Formats: sequence, C-alpha cells, structure tokens
Amino acid sequence: FATSYIFNTPVKEITLVTANDNIGEFLLPDGTKVWLNEKSRLVYPEAFDDDERNVKLYGEGFFEVRKDASRPFKVDMTNIKIEVLGTSFGASCYRKDIKEEVILKNGSVRISCEGTENPITLKPNERLTYSPFDGSVNIDEIDVANTYRWYETYLSFDNARFGDILNKIEHRYRVNVMALTSV
Repeated sequence: FATSYIFNTPVKEITLVTANDNIGEFLLPDGTKVWLNEKSRLVYPEAFDDDERNVKLYGEGFFEVRKDASRPFKVDMTNIKIEVLGTSFGASCYRKDIKEEVILKNGSVRISCEGTENPITLKPNERLTYSPFDGSVNIDEIDVANTYRWYETYLSFDNARFGDILNKIEHRYRVNVMALTSV
C-alpha cells in the first residue's frame, strides 16, 4: 500500500505488479477486469470515489470496464489519458517503446494526448498510436482478434502483418526473432 494525499485526506493506493514472463488477471473494486502484461504496473485507490474511477497504467494492460454511467473510468498513462464508461480496450506505454497506443475492442473511448487540443474518440477495431518524440497521433483500423490476444493463453494470427506477428512473438517469448532469422 502507498498513501497519497488529496485535500490533506490520506488515500490508500494499491499497486498491482507483474514480473518478467508473467501475465496477471485482476478484479478491481468496481468489478472491472484487468490483465497486466509482463513488467507492468497498475495503481488505483483502495476505494473509488463517487465521481470517477481513476487508475494509472505503466506497461501494458487489457481492460474490461464495468459500465457505470455515473462514474467514468479513467486510465492515466505517461502521455495519454483514456476515459470510458464501459468497454473493452488495450493500452500500452512501456518505457522502452517509442510509442504509446490504445486499441479498442468494443464500446468507445475518448483519448487525450499530450500536446493535442481536442480529445479523440475511437471506434471498435481502431488503434491510436502516439509518439512522444514528435507529438504525432495516428489512427488506423486493425483486426483486434489478431492484434490483442496476448492476455490469452495462446497466440493466434489470421491475415496479420508479418511485422506485427514478429513483434508479438518477440514480446511474448522474449526473443529477438530478427537475430534468429539472420543466422
């Protein structure tokens, strides 16, 4: 437990952490399910307040947010802030990566990126990629079934880009596929 202060009132925070080669599945106090990929961390208050449900993500997570129209669910990443009411989406902000991304499976999310004026709303099967180096934002259509299955027990690809497949294999099994293919 960590303690932070809001208006001089201590707020207990819980930190969930996953180690190398581990994926964790967690249930938050509001009923939201979260899967954390390896070397990831999620920080949230012991109890969500009456107005919002705020969490901080470091690394990669997949969220199945319990719908609650009166209390938006917000994810704070390094350069991106995500707001949802009830949906399934993935988010990634590893320090070693040169980008942060949000992938929407279903529902909708509103995203605010560092340096952008207006929030961006994603539709299902869209990916937002943000580059902190130049502030660029890119939105493209993807097949979520191919792109975001790391939290499942197996990897499966159907009509996926070869580079995306290699990236997912390298991440899941901690190998450098390009080095293996050049031997």
